[in-house]
Amino acid sequence: MGIALSVVFFASRNLIYSGLLYEMEPKQGWKRTARMLPYLAAKSLLNVLRTIPEMVWALIFVFMVGLGSFPGVLALGVHTGGVLGKLFGEVLEDVDTQPIESLQATGATRMQILFYGILPQVLPQFVAYTLYRWEVNIRVAAVLGLVGAGGLGQRIHIAISLFLENQLLTLIIAIYILVTIVDYLSAYLRRKVI
Repeated sequence: MGIALSVVFFASRNLIYSGLLYEMEPKQGWKRTARMLPYLAAKSLLNVLRTIPEMVWALIFVFMVGLGSFPGVLALGVHTGGVLGKLFGEVLEDVDTQPIESLQATGATRMQILFYGILPQVLPQFVAYTLYRWEVNIRVAAVLGLVGAGGLGQRIHIAISLFLENQLLTLIIAIYILVTIVDYLSAYLRRKVI
């Protein structure tokens, strides 16, 4: 999520290109072009991060840092950062400009515009997307273990390799219970925030 939040404001066209955070000043063409460069760089970075599947990221990180759960965490973090960055950028592009223009008319600073004009509009969707990706990551984490990224997936791989049906069934039930708990917790948090 840190990747997404660090890049997301650059990946939103209406915040960079038309300059909502820059007091909506489309004066000179070269300034608008200069603002497009961070936008295009952020979009390209997010596209690379989310285009490469978690499994491939896991293999890359297994080669870089070795076997264990750390490559799986890195793979999930990098891919999720790309996906959340893309989703957050799209949410920011749909921000209603009326509250922002009203805040600018009152002389609000850029940070006040961000905290009182933009964040209240996007926070519920940010939370919903983050919780959804958390659910997805719980399920994907089990699969990443099959490529040596540790966790329950690695134990499932061992159980399959050694024909340990009882242990395999126990692990599958454990994953089911974990996903169910995460689903209920996520639904509870969505109701509280949204």
